[in-house]
Amino acid sequence: MRVVFAQAGERVVVQEVLDPETAGGFSPGDTVRTVNGSQVSSPDEIEFVLDALPIGESVVLHPLTAKED
Repeated sequence: MRVVFAQAGERVVVQEVLDPETAGGFSPGDTVRTVNGSQVSSPDEIEFVLDALPIGESVVLHPLTAKED
């Protein structure tokens, strides 16, 4: 996944999509609520959860799109 996350108050948002082919449908402005069932509230928390996964493990992100916000 080639996406840049940023802090926006209490939320984590997609700041930039570097590669739409691997972005999983995310768009700039979308909020990420959970990663593999773990609630996240900062880009560092997303990195922590992803770093703990074995290479090749599937990742499920629960988004709130900018349109739903």
